[in-house]
Amino acid sequence: MIQWVEPVDGFGKKKGDTVNLFTMTGPPESPTKGILQENIRIPETAVGISGTSFLILEFGEAVTWTNIWDDFAKYDLPAFVKKRLREIMKLTLDVSAGDGFKKGLITMTPSSASGFTIDTTGTPSVAATSAIGINHLQIARDYAYGTLKMPYFGEGDAYIGIANWATTRSVRNDTLFKEWYVLGNPEKLQRGEIGMVENIRIIETNHDTVLQVTTSAGTNIGQAFIFGDEAVAFAEAQTPELRLKIADDYGRNLGCAWYGQLGFGLYHPTANPREARVLRITGNNFANP
Repeated sequence: MIQWVEPVDGFGKKKGDTVNLFTMTGPPESPTKGILQENIRIPETAVGISGTSFLILEFGEAVTWTNIWDDFAKYDLPAFVKKRLREIMKLTLDVSAGDGFKKGLITMTPSSASGFTIDTTGTPSVAATSAIGINHLQIARDYAYGTLKMPYFGEGDAYIGIANWATTRSVRNDTLFKEWYVLGNPEKLQRGEIGMVENIRIIETNHDTVLQVTTSAGTNIGQAFIFGDEAVAFAEAQTPELRLKIADDYGRNLGCAWYGQLGFGLYHPTANPREARVLRITGNNFANP
């Protein structure tokens, strides 16, 4: 998740604990089609500016051990600890980034084999009862592109779809799924991408704390996020890093921690067309919808 959030430029230490986000939400297009007439002033249109904010918080976790473990161990204990802490750090930041995406107000619940129940309150009203298939992704793409006018992610030509392994399994098993990434796309396979569906890059994750799995009638159903540009913002005052503890008790008490000061926030906390940027595929039968 962390690699799909967008950094806030210019934020760092000595900037306070609140990150303010401002985006322009102008009209769709000119009513005059942009055509000007001689001696007539260029028409002026008021452009709305929307704002939101999020807080910078402290993050971290430590592991401690005694000098006995270090002195008697055959292997390099601090190296093992650092490796594990880096893994914990990555998973923790993934959860926090996922919480940012889960602030999106548009939920799409697969309530039939080829349809969604759409809610715009941030809370799904019904249970997910069907595994995600190509038909669902087609509906999601049309809703994002046609209804919301959601821009593609970054400077690219596609939306991003982060999906739980149960979701990608049902997509893979769908006979309509054809655009597999194979050995000709090693860099995409390494990122967890399984293919492209209707201008949605499908990326698989097994981090069940962020995107969960539920079961309906013996079928695994997974959650997913589909998003475009300006979805979730990320800012840091202190880049996450590993810090060795200053040994105390005369060198007997040792430790290492990861620590950072950062935060995540939704750019557009709205379900309005041309503003909303996140679709959450979920249901009210997930532990954390």
